[in-house]
Amino acid sequence: KDALSHIFKPRVWLSATAFADYQTMVINAFIMKLISPLLLGKMLVAIWLFEQWHFLMPDRPEANLWPTWLVVLCFTVFQFVMDDFCRFYLHRLMHKWPFLWAFHQVHHSATELNPFTVFRAHPVESVLFSLRSTLSQAFSIALFFYLFPNQVDIYMVLGVNLFTFIFNVLGANLRHSNVVISYPKWLEKIFISPAQHQIHHSIAKAHWDKNFGVVLSCWDRGFKSFHYSDQGQSLKFGLYDNAQANHHSLHGLYLLPCLQFARLLRLTPYQGVVKKLKSRAEKPRV
Repeated sequence: KDALSHIFKPRVWLSATAFADYQTMVINAFIMKLISPLLLGKMLVAIWLFEQWHFLMPDRPEANLWPTWLVVLCFTVFQFVMDDFCRFYLHRLMHKWPFLWAFHQVHHSATELNPFTVFRAHPVESVLFSLRSTLSQAFSIALFFYLFPNQVDIYMVLGVNLFTFIFNVLGANLRHSNVVISYPKWLEKIFISPAQHQIHHSIAKAHWDKNFGVVLSCWDRGFKSFHYSDQGQSLKFGLYDNAQANHHSLHGLYLLPCLQFARLLRLTPYQGVVKKLKSRAEKPRV
């Protein structure tokens, strides 16, 4: 009963930050619908990669060297691990590179978390993660089509990779919520719990740049950004320096990140190099 009352608090669903989540979900869906035909398709990239490998290494392995069930299992695991690492690393870059943080801060500007907060992202970030998915999956598909002719068929559950489906059942869909769901410490060393992702959103200094992972914890452990959850944790969310004014408005969600990105381009130390190259190019030749 207490958990239900906590879930349905009005400030979680009816606050300005929640309505910003709803707006970005609808607007971004419309934007991505318009631009998705212009983005790379994973099968197109996979075919291109396959052709390059086949040209460079025409002697492919013989077919049916492994039982099909083992190939399918290896392909599913490989694609899952590859995709999870790429998500982790791009997410890490979104925090480490100011040019990318200008857009990713839109997601972190949420001051209350609910399941719709996952859709709170700038379209530039959505495009980057879409390209990430395309490239990582295309690499997996091309590699296994090359190594195991006529044997690759990903095993899916409800249209989702099996391992991702299992993880979502275990609570990943509640990563953005006001419900604290933690795992035993031994399990959090393997899988990121919803509570660990909530720590990632915390403005406490001890939590900055922690728990970038989506499913597996090994990436954070390897890059020294791992942090255990605390069952009794009480966290405050948002931008720790309140740098993005009006961050629940459409202006703050869509325009300000672009302006900040443009300002960073003007301040970049490479600007001097660009100017020198430009002046040399414009210098009349004798």
